[in-house]
Amino acid sequence: DQLGSVPFSESAWTYPVVIGLVKAGIVEALFAVLLLLVNVFVQMGFMLIILTPDFLPGDISEQIDYAQQWRRSVAHDHQNLDLASTSLVTRVCNGDGALIVSTRQATLLEHINSYLGLNVAAFEPEFFQPGVLLSVLCILLWSLCVYKELRNILHTFEAVRRLPHTSRTTVRNNTLQSLSSGRYKILKITYLLRTAIAISLLISGIRWLAQTTSITELMLNAVALNAILDVDEFLFAGFTPMSIHLSIQKLEPLEIRYTARRNKTGAKGLKRSAAYPAKFARFLAVTHLKWM
Repeated sequence: DQLGSVPFSESAWTYPVVIGLVKAGIVEALFAVLLLLVNVFVQMGFMLIILTPDFLPGDISEQIDYAQQWRRSVAHDHQNLDLASTSLVTRVCNGDGALIVSTRQATLLEHINSYLGLNVAAFEPEFFQPGVLLSVLCILLWSLCVYKELRNILHTFEAVRRLPHTSRTTVRNNTLQSLSSGRYKILKITYLLRTAIAISLLISGIRWLAQTTSITELMLNAVALNAILDVDEFLFAGFTPMSIHLSIQKLEPLEIRYTARRNKTGAKGLKRSAAYPAKFARFLAVTHLKWM
């Protein structure tokens, strides 16, 4: 057995631990509750927006169908020839930057070429495809960020659950000694809500990254998703009343005992979780090959 410590994170999610226990005014306590509600509203708002079908990029197969219809209709029309008698489809395929029409098709072709690493005159993708690799890396990075969040939630909840449950919450020498039944229920609801938001953001974020066809937007989307998870830390660092801010910083970490059996279970779970990004990467590569 090994004895470890679980610190309280400097986050808006930690407010329910100290509200009512520190020497803070009623206005500061209400403001902290308001910040917690704002944090929940912002993270759930982002989650719901990303999950909506209108937010996600259109299916690449539909965009290819539109491109085929465009090629059969106006791409070879003689009315769209330039002064050098160059057809519109030739100008789009050559990446003509002076186009004022069919810019949507030109942008789609540019995204496909940069995603698959194709030159303007090439027709077959090479072995190295930067868009596929970057998409897999961004999805893996996002999965690790959410896994870190879930692991932190699990460890904190496990440490809180092992505290004695009494009629009143007690804190001695900046150490949480016991929890009241009401505060423990509030913390359980907080951890469940936090877990639900993290899992929903994981699913919606993977869908968003997998359907992003621009390699420049992939990095921006991955950074934006990570910023959503850090909203609670932004609110804590920027708006927390100083009395509550200092009380959370001074809280001593909770001690928790790790047994050999628990370590083996955690290692198996980590190994099983690590296999998911690799499986998704293979699925993503096969999907992109089908697109071509």
